[in-house]
Amino acid sequence: MKKLNAGSLQLVTYITVIIALLLGCFILLVHTQRQFKTRSYTLTETIQNIDKGILDLVNNPTKQDSVSIYTNNNALIYILEPWGVFQKLGVISKQKTYTYKKTALLGSSQPIEENALFIKDHNKALVLVGDTKIKGDAYLPKQGVKSGNIAGQSYNKPRFVDGNIAPIKQFPKLQFKLRNYLQNIQSYYDKNNFESIIIKPGSTYLNSFETTTQVYINPNPIYLENITLKGNIVIQSDSKIVIDVSSNLKDVILIAPIIEIEDNTKGIFQAFASEYITVGKHCNLEYPSALVLIKDYRSPFTKDNFIDVGSNTRLKGSILLLGRKDSKNYNPQLIINKSVEIKGEIYSEQTIELMGKVFGTTYTDGFVTRANGSYYQNHLRNAEINRDKLEDEYVGLAFQNSKKGIAKWLY
Repeated sequence: MKKLNAGSLQLVTYITVIIALLLGCFILLVHTQRQFKTRSYTLTETIQNIDKGILDLVNNPTKQDSVSIYTNNNALIYILEPWGVFQKLGVISKQKTYTYKKTALLGSSQPIEENALFIKDHNKALVLVGDTKIKGDAYLPKQGVKSGNIAGQSYNKPRFVDGNIAPIKQFPKLQFKLRNYLQNIQSYYDKNNFESIIIKPGSTYLNSFETTTQVYINPNPIYLENITLKGNIVIQSDSKIVIDVSSNLKDVILIAPIIEIEDNTKGIFQAFASEYITVGKHCNLEYPSALVLIKDYRSPFTKDNFIDVGSNTRLKGSILLLGRKDSKNYNPQLIINKSVEIKGEIYSEQTIELMGKVFGTTYTDGFVTRANGSYYQNHLRNAEINRDKLEDEYVGLAFQNSKKGIAKWLY
């Protein structure tokens, strides 16, 4: 028998070890790939379940409350909460050990119809004066629309409305749940299930919409100067909130009897008042902003309850005035001054003095034009309501039987 030398045995051992290591690495690689594939599939399914859950809720307007769906080790949970004129939707998908969450702001998508104007029927025709323009379908009192004259200025265009005209049968109604929340918003956030914070001028406050809402409530006036507020934050005063041009507000909610927005202010916020809101000149409130004036139905609006939007201001979003109308009050409760552009919706149960432009839809009890010391009821003078200039993708106020839509993704 031929004997192998020690060097040969070492070589064989070395090769055997190398082969064993390679086989081990290969087996580990295959196992790792399988594990990665399984985890990737599970993570992908987790994310896809969230998207399916959101689409299901958006396409199903009857789902109004929080819902949890469990299947074996999987879970899909979505939580609906009011956030101003919108809803805050949080969707959580759980697959085994994986959890993924998305948060969105929900409203209602635009109907197929190009609706520009709805006016309650008080047996008064809509009267157009000067360079007034209405583009889109208009639902008017049974007396219809006609031309008028104010201080020698008349209406001379060949058509009153660039769209269909029909008698209004029923004034569109907000969803009951939204209206109920708005009418009780003054007390809604005065509860223990929110996180209380204290804010100071010169500071920055950021709060994710995936965490508990932070609330600052002060019985005294609040002046928002040199301050940054972004995210899931509510600021509430029992008297007044003043928003200075030096403030930086994004996606927050403001609540007070009186809200004053100073000239040149920029931001994205929703403001809710019970007495009045004044918006200065040259302000720029980006989408989705909202100005809302709400009066207790036990007492009607008076001349001291109004929203006044200063000239050259731009607002992308919604303006609402909710409450009982006083038949003896002829003052306009919403004043849209000259060179103002509202891109979105106006929903007013009071009268409007419209001197600017609305790119979207206007719902109103009626119009008032003031000139030379006189009040002209249901008159529009040098105003524009143009539904064609609002994008079809716009998502806004939730009306009864309307379809949900995603206004924006939150953070």
